[in-house]
Amino acid sequence: MEPADVVNILAQKVAGALGVGTDTTLGSLDDGQLTAFASVIQQIEGWRPGQTHGPGVLPGDVAQWLADHPGRAERVAADQPFARRGTVAEGVENIQRRLNELGRTPPLEVDGNFGPRNDEAVRWFQANHGLTADGMVGNETWRRLMEVPG
Repeated sequence: MEPADVVNILAQKVAGALGVGTDTTLGSLDDGQLTAFASVIQQIEGWRPGQTHGPGVLPGDVAQWLADHPGRAERVAADQPFARRGTVAEGVENIQRRLNELGRTPPLEVDGNFGPRNDEAVRWFQANHGLTADGMVGNETWRRLMEVPG
């Protein structure tokens, strides 16, 4: 059986459980249908109930970070990325912006693509701030990037 056939069978099963056609969009479902949709997906994926973890059981630093950055926009802007050459991610934009703020010349293009110029800029920063110049932005490099006055 081809993957497309499996997808069609699953789509028909979900649509049948909801009483809608396979061309129905999620945005058009009412609350009851969305609940039924979630239930059918859980059944298909073999979901089992587990322990729920809320903010009260998170490590203190994580809970504080979430409290300080309540929305997606705030979280993206404050994202502590792990990045190295070849990484393409929103968090890389934060690295690029910060290196530019610290006077990287020529300025890096803020595009989320950690390419050769980003690697060179990170190594430059690391070498000038007592870090291992490996070109990878992990916890230590990110923390130092944020501590250095801009």
